[in-house]
Amino acid sequence: MLLLDTQIYLWYLSDSPRMTRELSAQISSAVVVLVSAASIWEAAMKIGLGKLDAQISDLVQGIEASGF
Repeated sequence: MLLLDTQIYLWYLSDSPRMTRELSAQISSAVVVLVSAASIWEAAMKIGLGKLDAQISDLVQGIEASGF
């Protein structure tokens, strides 16, 4: 089981170059990958502060689409 923190989840969604091959491999090979509800809350705070340009609905849909 693997629990992604907010930043890693955002990198995963955006296909960020900061996402290393090793990290991608760990995510791909994990039987269960989780994203905490706290990550959505944290992203909402960053959106509210203007530090993140995203829609909460897109972040939630990204969790569902990835199978996390």
